Amino acid sequence: LDKKKGHRPVIYTAPLSNVVYFSSYGKNGNTGKDIYYATRRGDGTWSDPIKLPAPINSKYNEDYPFFHSDGKTLFFSSDGHNSMGGYDIFRSNFNPSVGSYSEPENLDFAINTPDDDLFYIADSLNQIAYFSSARASKQGRLDVYKVKVDLIPSNMIIIKGDFISEINPMLKDARVTIEDEQTKRQIAVIKTDKKGNYLVDFKAGGQYNFYVEAGGNGIIHTGRVEIPRLEYMAAFKQELIMINDNGTERLMIKNYFDTPLDDDMQELSAEILKRRALLDITPEAELDEKSITVEEEPVAVSSFNELYLTAGFASASSNEGIVKWVNESADELKKVNQEYRDLAGVAFKESKIYDQQASDKIIKAETTIRAYQYTEDPEKKRTLLKEAVELRVSAENDLINASAALMLANQLSASILKRELFIADMEQSGINVYKAIEEENSEEFEAEMVKLNEYNKELKSTDKGIADPITFIENVKEVEVNEKITLLDYAERLREEKNSTLALIRQLETQYENASKKDKSAISTQLEEAKNDLIDIEKENEAAWQNYRDQDWDAIVASKGVELAIGLDNQSGEAIPDQESIDRVMDHVEIQQQSLKQITLAEDAALIALGMSAEEVITSGGEVDQTIATSTEDIGDSGTGRDNVEKTMEEELITGYYDQLNEARSNSNEIDRLQDILIVKQQLLDVVNTEIESGESSYDEANLMTLRSDLTSEIELLTTSFVTALINQDSGFNEIAYYIPDYEEKLDEINNSNLTDLEKTKARSDYLNEVSTRLNAILYSISSIPIEDIEFIVELRTRMEDENSLRANIAWVDGEQYNLNQELTRQSDVVMSVASEEKLINSVYPAYE
Repeated sequence: LDKKKGHRPVIYTAPLSNVVYFSSYGKNGNTGKDIYYATRRGDGTWSDPIKLPAPINSKYNEDYPFFHSDGKTLFFSSDGHNSMGGYDIFRSNFNPSVGSYSEPENLDFAINTPDDDLFYIADSLNQIAYFSSARASKQGRLDVYKVKVDLIPSNMIIIKGDFISEINPMLKDARVTIEDEQTKRQIAVIKTDKKGNYLVDFKAGGQYNFYVEAGGNGIIHTGRVEIPRLEYMAAFKQELIMINDNGTERLMIKNYFDTPLDDDMQELSAEILKRRALLDITPEAELDEKSITVEEEPVAVSSFNELYLTAGFASASSNEGIVKWVNESADELKKVNQEYRDLAGVAFKESKIYDQQASDKIIKAETTIRAYQYTEDPEKKRTLLKEAVELRVSAENDLINASAALMLANQLSASILKRELFIADMEQSGINVYKAIEEENSEEFEAEMVKLNEYNKELKSTDKGIADPITFIENVKEVEVNEKITLLDYAERLREEKNSTLALIRQLETQYENASKKDKSAISTQLEEAKNDLIDIEKENEAAWQNYRDQDWDAIVASKGVELAIGLDNQSGEAIPDQESIDRVMDHVEIQQQSLKQITLAEDAALIALGMSAEEVITSGGEVDQTIATSTEDIGDSGTGRDNVEKTMEEELITGYYDQLNEARSNSNEIDRLQDILIVKQQLLDVVNTEIESGESSYDEANLMTLRSDLTSEIELLTTSFVTALINQDSGFNEIAYYIPDYEEKLDEINNSNLTDLEKTKARSDYLNEVSTRLNAILYSISSIPIEDIEFIVELRTRMEDENSLRANIAWVDGEQYNLNQELTRQSDVVMSVASEEKLINSVYPAYE
């Protein structure tokens, strides 16, 4: 899997070490990259890789491991755990006696930034370290840094305090100086924030003196605090309260050392590091010019140096350096914008060329298809149809290219606008920073530095940062393809929900038939609810599949857009289009697409009449082969967007798939041909479903899902054509005796009886009425099963042929019965007439009898 993903792990090997640590995707890559180790055997060979246990590996990526020579410390990079963003460097302690690792600790702000920080390696004394980082680096590059660093003590105590003045509740401003009682060394000078809050850390417990000046009045109050001595890191609450003691201002210190805070220690540690770190992470080339170390004395909250850290800069940056960084970043963004303008202008020009080419071909195709319709000569018809198909296919390709070029112009123009606004905001922030520095306005400076922090992060973004146009468009493509997969998954889930609801309805119908009278009401209510749910699901399902088809087009256009962008890159000289111009060409492309649909419908009708597919018309030179299939058989094979790799996958899933498909297409009978094609495609769909449901397929899941969607659409369209052909067939009906075996025998019995002609006619009419009732009952029982519930194509054909036969026979029986009734009326009139004559003769000639 590593080879397939192009992953080549970077491995640090200590001299004489028999263990190596490295990263790998493993067998399936379900949890991204994880850290493994292997040991050297006595014969010099290496053992099989063993994955490090939790908590080292997470569901995110872990990489660049370094096991320190102290035999107990593992450093590694991860974009999981509590990363600040991108890859951060973590440390974990190894316990060799039990083979376990401690919870990874983030090395925090002094080393890590929102960018990628990688491959931390420290010397044997853990005093000098090297690592790579993307901070302040050009796009796609890393710089190597060398630092002197003191690690945070594991028993550090953090005080999270509040300054409160009972004398003046509005007063929140205080300056606190802390010194070690034993050494008399000043360890911290801090200033409360606007709310009176402060944060301070102690490397160890002991007695410390607090000197507090409130409101800058020059009065300093003192107090002594016993910081608890612990073996672990902890945080506590503290309150510095100014009280009025009989007219005298006094300091009262309240410590809450009995109740450790539940705050996130990682966040508190990160905040402490931001406040105390003076680490200047310097490229190797500048190392000799600057001294790099971690000072113990913290920087006051009001110091500009601390605010540099907030924006991701080294604390030793100069004010002029920050302004210079803003200007250089803005200049670089302006250069990027020019690249976007060049590509957007060229892409828009290409879109108009492709659109015009498509327009010309569509007009010719429309004229050609009309000529086909008015031509009687068969050979000329085939030639005209071939020309129309070629024009239509070429126009479709032009419209795809036009849409892709428009997508490029549209996306790039939108990104240019975002970047222009971003540049303006950043330059204004730079001006504000310089102004705040001159006016020594720390609040304004802090606010602008927070903005710079966000700007610094967004510099690497693909939509308005310094990403090149190709990378930007590739990102657009990735978004569109991922959205397509998401919509496909949703549509598939709705299909499954629909099938489950149908199964529930059938189950409830069966329960209703067999239920007692008192239970039928409740079942009927459930059945009605299920049927209403089915209506809603079918509507949602239809909309979901339409959304997927629309998104599939967007994904195709985005993929083509990447190809065009690569081909058009580095071209210039065209003006960037305005949005109105882009929209105008987009509207025209949509109109062209509608025209193509009408042409396609006309071509399909012609292709069916000739018994050929579009591809076959193009490749056959117009000569008709009566054994070749109609266009409905090829639905999806030439227009689904599947590439050669996926077609090879079809052959691998079913050996000889295309041979079977071509054999099915060779059947000259339309119904037999469609049936055989449906059987082959359904077999492939069954295999694809099995691969997906197994969860262990060797094929790419996205390709399998796309193939399943394409096959499902093809089968639905082919089934519609199959049913239509069966309905329209006018031959091959089953005789009445096929459904009523004694039909002929019963008619012969009536005809050979001793009944009078009138009685025979009456008997035949009554019997045909019975036959019609029985045939209708059979038809109802067959038609009651929805077509979509019939799993096998052969059964569907049998059902449709039975329906056709029954309807034809019922129509014949009803017609015959009508004729018999007419004959019966005529015969009845004759009998009545004869009886009247006899009655008249007997009355006139009484002796006649």
